[in-house]
Amino acid sequence: MNALNKSQILVIGAKQMAAICSASPYGFFSGVSASWLNALSYVAIGALTPSAFINVSTSTVAGLNLRFMKYLPANVVQGLSQAQIANISLDALQGLDVSVLTSTQIDAFSDSQLNQLSLGQIASLNAAQVAEIALKH
Repeated sequence: MNALNKSQILVIGAKQMAAICSASPYGFFSGVSASWLNALSYVAIGALTPSAFINVSTSTVAGLNLRFMKYLPANVVQGLSQAQIANISLDALQGLDVSVLTSTQIDAFSDSQLNQLSLGQIASLNAAQVAEIALKH
């Protein structure tokens, strides 16, 4: 799959992504590149599963873009590890749905990441998430 070019990656659909996630969640996703993931359509991104995405390396997460994060499904966001969250770039962070994160995940944000959250992202946080920020940062 890594040999596909961006145009080929863009046409991967939801059913194809679901098959990739179920057939090879560990081997493929542990070695996938940020450029490969960033080239996916919003339909394919929406078909990613938490069990597959948890295997994406922190260095790959660091290279993901805002568009990718914007379309990342809530269940995948809820499954992000603290290490993955800590490595989300400041630009990509603008696309992340922070309202679905747990307090533990919120704790993984650096001060720089918290300062980068938009007003809309801050407004979307619940009381427990805001309390976690107040306690830890």
